[in-house]
Amino acid sequence: MLTPTNQRSTHSGDFIVTNDPKSAALPHNPSLVNEAISAGRIILADSGSKAAACRAIFELIHDEHRDVILQAFMAGGQVTVKGAPTYFYNISKKFKRKQQSVSVSSA
Repeated sequence: MLTPTNQRSTHSGDFIVTNDPKSAALPHNPSLVNEAISAGRIILADSGSKAAACRAIFELIHDEHRDVILQAFMAGGQVTVKGAPTYFYNISKKFKRKQQSVSVSSA
């Protein structure tokens, strides 16, 4: 999450923790988020695909807050601030469709 320069912020691992309560989205499971970031970096190094890295990140942390996932995309998938929401939208839409088809076929 980007913070204006006049706000105080500290780095906590790969995340920027702000003092602004409106913009603070902290992960529910920081170790899983860091694992997802590491997995994204490995996939990015192997395949060179930002989309593949972001898909792997999303698969691991899809239950986290949107802002946490966007930060993970930027840290692990090396996407830009403006690109992260686009990746989130496309990947989450496909993920939801996949979840719905799995629940329909198992019923």
